[in-house]
This record gives sequence, C-alpha cells and structure tokens, in this order.
Amino acid sequence: MNRIIYEPRDTEETRNTRFHMSNRPVVIPGLCTGCEACVSLCPEVFEMDDYGKAHVKNPDACNTCDCEGAVDICPTEAISWEER
Repeated sequence: MNRIIYEPRDTEETRNTRFHMSNRPVVIPGLCTGCEACVSLCPEVFEMDDYGKAHVKNPDACNTCDCEGAVDICPTEAISWEER
C-alpha cells in the first residue's frame, strides 16, 4: 500500500509566520531618537512612551504589519529581533 504524505509548500508567507512566531522585535531605548518611523510603519506593534521613545506594545501583532520594515527603517538601529 502506497502512502501519500502531504507536505505543505514552504512559501515566503509560511517562512515569515514561522519567523514571527519564534522572534519578537525589541527596542533599545538608549538608541531610540524618537523619530516615530516604526510607529508610522507598524502602529499595531510600536508606540511612543512618555519619554518620546518607541517601545513594543504588542510583539504578537507582527503578522499584521511590516515589523521587518520597521527594523530596517530605524535610523539608529534601535530595533532588533530577539528569540522568544
């Protein structure tokens, strides 16, 4: 008897989902200049605090916006990825 094994395709979307499930964005406050680029790009994940620095409010929402773009656009490289 032959068995057929279904293996889902590894697409960019499935790779991104796996990446965001195992990683989360973090902001280093000492490097943040308060430019708000990350908040503009991904308001579901980032917000400004009372001191004018960005922080991560919802790391689980990276699948709803462009967290990778926020990491890339940060002029001081204050945002990076951390393993969960």
